[in-house]
Amino acid sequence: MSLNKIERLKAELAPAAFAERLASLDYGNVDEAQRFYLKNYGIYNIKLRPEAFMLRLRCDGGEVPLSKARALCDIAARYDASLVVTARAQLELHGLHSGNVYRAYCDVQEAGWTTHQTLTDNVRAIITDPLEGLRSERIGDARGVIAQMRRLILDNPAYMGTLPRKFNTAVTLSLRSHVAFMGNDVVFLPARRGNAEGVNVYVGGKNSETARCADVFCLPEEIPALFKAVLDVFIAHGLSGSRAKTRLFHLLEAKGTAWFRDTLQAMYGKPLERRGELLFGKCDAKTRISTKHGGVRRIESNRGEIARETFAALVKEAETYGATIRLGADQAFYLIGVPEATARDTSTRPLHMTVCAGARYCPLSLWDMKEEAEVLPLERLRRLRVRVGMSGCLKGCGRHYHADIGIVGLRTNAYGETQKAGRIFLGGGYTYGKKPARLLYASVPLKHLRSLVEAILDEFEQSGEDDFEAFSRRLLWPRSEAFLAMWFAAKLYLRRSGVHIALSEEAEKAQFAALQRYEGFLYDENDEGYINTIRYLTHALWDDKDA
Repeated sequence: MSLNKIERLKAELAPAAFAERLASLDYGNVDEAQRFYLKNYGIYNIKLRPEAFMLRLRCDGGEVPLSKARALCDIAARYDASLVVTARAQLELHGLHSGNVYRAYCDVQEAGWTTHQTLTDNVRAIITDPLEGLRSERIGDARGVIAQMRRLILDNPAYMGTLPRKFNTAVTLSLRSHVAFMGNDVVFLPARRGNAEGVNVYVGGKNSETARCADVFCLPEEIPALFKAVLDVFIAHGLSGSRAKTRLFHLLEAKGTAWFRDTLQAMYGKPLERRGELLFGKCDAKTRISTKHGGVRRIESNRGEIARETFAALVKEAETYGATIRLGADQAFYLIGVPEATARDTSTRPLHMTVCAGARYCPLSLWDMKEEAEVLPLERLRRLRVRVGMSGCLKGCGRHYHADIGIVGLRTNAYGETQKAGRIFLGGGYTYGKKPARLLYASVPLKHLRSLVEAILDEFEQSGEDDFEAFSRRLLWPRSEAFLAMWFAAKLYLRRSGVHIALSEEAEKAQFAALQRYEGFLYDENDEGYINTIRYLTHALWDDKDA
């Protein structure tokens, strides 16, 4: 198999060797090869916007030391840069240009941050639970483990841009979390084997797939060495052909999980224990929490965006109370150590929503995600604790596959003039990696998106389940994607006549036959795959007209 162009670049010049060229580079005239090398140092630029640059700051474990946060306030103001929070608990400085990006890069490093290995073929920032070490239900504190893992790879030429593709890592020793971890390439989750408490290992997750069990258990102190062995297997055996098929997931698809375990054991150098009993489960995020370490207050970003003034106020509050700051993969900030009165719980629930940067910051996005999210029934989603992932393109930075409801912003002319529309995904099994959300509709006009989401939420509430994943497991997963697409379109269509339907546990065909008895219902009685019925209903609902 011939090497792809990025692998050929690595063979010509190791990414670690490009450091000596950063100071002399003409940032106003970078080519595609130089763009690849710059990404290894957290400097992002694409040919669609050749003058615009972004810096991504590394926050392993979500740690944001106060001195570094204070310095970031000054740097952002100095360069008139915008701050964006990613779904991997990292911070980005947007609004830089060719004339100042290298100076900003230097200022960031001098302030104690690093931007290295946050983009392209690297181990990205390692994520954990934002309350790691603080929850009462835990077998330990993964932050020390994460620090060791970081030291293994950061600025190490063996891992600087040498992986076949990007690599995402998650580790927690908390027994409960509201973070969805299973979209990562490698995941370490708490487990018990015999009398030993440690972690099970899961591998092969990515934006569109969930990680699978590697049938490996290890003790917490063994995680860094096992993590290194996973990386070494990936580097030694990873695929190097089409860039679209070089993730760890694709290696597992080609070789199998059993092969991977055997190869990992050989690389690790000693026998691996088989998986233990998983101890991990989900919990709800809270806006204010009290722990034995003091009060913790969760502060939501504006769907991934935080104004400089807001960030400065957050830093000032932390300074006032001697609190520490953490950043979560839920795009929220956590102030730890605030007074108990400040941390008292309230009736306000957090919004479980992950949103990509959107067109305001990324030219690949077809939507301004901060603005378009307003069409959704946000308060109802908040009240029902439904997880939403919104991505501005199919790259999936908003984790739309790892959500109860996933939305991808695009444009369509399927219902008249070209207009904004959403591709809809439904029913992800993200806590335990059961399955990614499934495609429900290829495109729903933006102006009709709210009514569709409301219909889905109606069905959830009618089910009597308290948790959307449980609702998905009982009523959505047993049914085909085509049936569900037909069902929710039918639910919207019949509602116009005052008819309200609800899913039962009957077979699909029986429920379809029951729908046909309603007067005026649009269907094809010989429609084996519901395709014609879906087309009749969606065009009746969404062809160009006032919403």
